[in-house]
Amino acid sequence: MVVPAASVTTTVIDVHLLDKVVEHTPTVTPA
Repeated sequence: MVVPAASVTTTVIDVHLLDKVVEHTPTVTPA
């Protein structure tokens, strides 16, 4: 298990989750 790879994977997952939140919250616009 490589730490950098795990960090990148976690970051990608976080980005996807944020994208989902934005999709379900059209009233919120990321700055």
